[in-house]
Amino acid sequence: MSAFQFTILLSQLLCFFADERIILGKHSREERGLDLIGKFSTPGVFYEHFVKPGVPLLWRAVLDEPKVKFPAYNYWTDGYFREKFGDEEYNVEVQKKENRDKKSVKMTLTQFLDEYKIKPIYLIDSLSEKMKEDLSLPSTFQCGGLEKSINDVVMWFSSGGTSSVLHKDPLNNFMCVLEGSKDFVFINKKYEKEVESVGWVEEGSYSTVDVDNVNRRKFSTLLSLPWVRGHANEGDCIFIPFGWYHQIRSNGRRNLAVNYWFTHRWWFNHPDCIKSSKFNLTEPLNKYPIASSNEILRFKMLRPYKDLEYILKDQFLEPDVDKEDREKLFDFINLDRDNVLTWEELYEFDIDEAVLKYHHVLALDYVRTVEDTGPETEEVMKGGEDQGVEIDEGVVLEEYPHGEDHFKRMHQQILKELKMVMKTMIQKTARSRMNCEKYYVCMLEFLPLILKLEDCVEVYESAL
Repeated sequence: MSAFQFTILLSQLLCFFADERIILGKHSREERGLDLIGKFSTPGVFYEHFVKPGVPLLWRAVLDEPKVKFPAYNYWTDGYFREKFGDEEYNVEVQKKENRDKKSVKMTLTQFLDEYKIKPIYLIDSLSEKMKEDLSLPSTFQCGGLEKSINDVVMWFSSGGTSSVLHKDPLNNFMCVLEGSKDFVFINKKYEKEVESVGWVEEGSYSTVDVDNVNRRKFSTLLSLPWVRGHANEGDCIFIPFGWYHQIRSNGRRNLAVNYWFTHRWWFNHPDCIKSSKFNLTEPLNKYPIASSNEILRFKMLRPYKDLEYILKDQFLEPDVDKEDREKLFDFINLDRDNVLTWEELYEFDIDEAVLKYHHVLALDYVRTVEDTGPETEEVMKGGEDQGVEIDEGVVLEEYPHGEDHFKRMHQQILKELKMVMKTMIQKTARSRMNCEKYYVCMLEFLPLILKLEDCVEVYESAL
């Protein structure tokens, strides 16, 4: 073999191996950078230009603005965490590269702080009510209905070097980086068919592509798509629209961020913002209640009508739902009885009450089961996720010895326990990043059985 032939062969081999695998986000030049602004936008502008059309946005250095009050940005050191929240328990992933087949473990914040700089662990969990006191809601989200759409607030804490899978979320995401930096790869949701053609897992809405070692041949379609790069530094915030495919990496020796999940709204109440025309740049987050997890159901139900100004009775849920059932739900929403549903009515009706009354209709869509908000359940949840979940039948029988009211008391205890279990399961599921459509449909089908237990008491009493 001549020197020339050897050189050609060597170059072909190098090209072959170089062409086989590559890091996602370095596979080609990005289509463009993110839209970028230097201050929190007004709610109406943000909704019309970014939320409604679904366009990612980066706010540069907004937490450094002197008038922005965001206590967590200034206070959340390791020492502060130990002193204020050290005994609180959080879910911690035991690897920095996301693997959805591996389960997280429970750690107190103190335990995590002792280990996160020397072990590949990553704290990802909803914030406690006490910790939320250090967070603020920017003016961008303070009216128009956005303030009613916040589903959860989550902390992301590591020593850097983490990487997520390529995935999409059913909720909008507003994230602020408190320390370190994050790199983002975005692919427009309009490329759904191409992204999900190979290696896509429906339950969880993520790709099996190895983001650090992409098989170029297997995922050639994915790698050929236009993509957008994002880089968020300490003090930056970013908006990720629902449905956009994205992959995130964290950098720095200490990486800390919080994100606000909020349900997408198909309509923005502009008059509401005119009434509240004077905003502080930030308000304490605890001023705004966390939205019902059922808001995702409202989002799904209203999606077919997003381009209409109003909905007529003969349009509503047609043709998927039985006429009598859809008319009952329509009348429940249509408080002024004018046979026309306005967007204001569609966002004012009590979605939790609707789930209870019309579960057989709403189960046809992506749903989250109604949460019990009774004092007993709230008390259990304050004590931790796992409290009240185990049902010890022996204890129940021992606590309620046989007697005339044995079954009635037993029923009441079982009903109470079932509600505790349901809320605990819902909260655990909401904290995960999984797509849980099948779970919620199943739970909604289970709800009538729980309600039916009330009838069992009447049957028993009539037999006495």
